Order: sequence, then C-alpha cells, then structure tokens
Amino acid sequence: MFIILLNAIALSMVWNNISSDINLRAEQIQYYSNLIFIAEAIIKITALGKFYFKDGWNNFDFGVVCMGVLSMTLQDQPFLAKLSIFRILRVCKVLRLLKQAKRLYIIFNSFLHTIPAFVNVGSLILVLIFILSCLGNRLFATIKISGSLDDDFLNFKNFKQSYLTLITVMTGEGWYEIVSDLSKYKKEVDYDCIQNPTYQDYVKAGNKPVGCGLRFSNLYFLFYVFWCTLVLVNLFIAVTLQGFADVQRDDNCRITDY
Repeated sequence: MFIILLNAIALSMVWNNISSDINLRAEQIQYYSNLIFIAEAIIKITALGKFYFKDGWNNFDFGVVCMGVLSMTLQDQPFLAKLSIFRILRVCKVLRLLKQAKRLYIIFNSFLHTIPAFVNVGSLILVLIFILSCLGNRLFATIKISGSLDDDFLNFKNFKQSYLTLITVMTGEGWYEIVSDLSKYKKEVDYDCIQNPTYQDYVKAGNKPVGCGLRFSNLYFLFYVFWCTLVLVNLFIAVTLQGFADVQRDDNCRITDY
C-alpha cells in the first residue's frame, strides 16, 4: 500500500519550472516502484501459475506492470514519445487500494458489474436521439436561425447539427430557449421570415433557412425531454442500484476460508 501511494505521489509531481533535483527524485521513485511491482508479479505468477490470471485484480496488476515495462523501455525513444501515455496510466495502480476498503470495493465492483447494462441503456438513448434527429431535421431545417440558435452548433440544418443539438438539450442547458425560438410564428418575431418556405425561397436567401417557427415543436421537445432526461437517464440510476444490490448480495454469500 505504501509503495502504491508513494508511486502515485511521484507521478503527480509535475508542474511548470520543476527543479531538476525534484524531477530526478520523482523519476527514481517511479523507477524503483516499477521494479517492485514487476517483482511482485513474477513472484505471484511463479507461486500461482495459471491460476494467477483467473483473478481479475491480478490481471489488472499485470496490465499495470506491462505499462510500466513499456514506459521504461521506450522512454529513451524520441519517435515513440506518444507512447508515454503508458507511463501515466500506471497511476491506475491506486485503484488496487479499493480492495482494502470493503465499502469502496463493493461500489467499484458494482460499477464494473453494471457496465453491460450501461451500454444497453446508452445504446437505447443513442438510437432514440438518432430517430428524433432525423425527424427534427425534417421538421426544423427550414426555420431561420435566430435567438439561441446559431449557424455553427445549435440548429437543425443537417443530421449532424440536429444530433448535437439534441444532445445539448438532453443536458438541460437552455433547452426551453431553443423550443421558444423554434415555435415562434411570423407575427411573434421581429425579423422577416416565411411561414411555409419553398426551395426557391431557400435559394433566394443565399442557401440559408428563412422559415418561421412551428407550433408543435413544443410537443416534439416535451416528448424528447420526458423520455431522454426523465425516463431513460433515470434507468442509469436504477441499473446502478440494482448492480450495487447484486454485488452486495454476492459478497454476503461468499464462502470464507477457515
């Protein structure tokens, strides 16, 4: 535990204008800590053999050791400088300390246990956003850019911008302003717009949207906000709680050695 904490502190000792002496000491701490981790892995593999890799934490330790070996062997190769990320990832060894705290260990295992369910819920959200992005592009692409909408990010001019706009709305960041700007009729705006624009109107305006807002945009966004932010996002909480309960139950049912 002491070596893990010492190595983590050494990895964090990076700042502008750091003295050469402090940098050298930090490098030495990281180097000798790496040697200790390598020795630990060798001893465990020798003692446990193939059973070493049947434990998840041992696999994690072995991965960290491999990263350390890569960083040690490639640090003097300037053309492989980008691989220095392996050196930074050694700080992941700190996660090994979670095993010492039972409650944190259960929470961490709960997170790992629920990753497949997170992927499923996340995929469902992305599919829903995909469908509504296509629909939003069809409905709102002709509406003139104004107010909270802009040409670079928040608009429905194409599928990409529609997708990014809906993701922004999902965060709850000023989504009601976007709804307001997309639902304004001609008599409610202080700029020129066409209620039902044609393609010729679009061309005359220099290939820019010139249409006015649509009343039913409120229904579109209410449906989206309700399902994405109130229903689907809350599924993440439900999945997390279920994973925590499952891991805690499995931990209580585990057979201990006498």
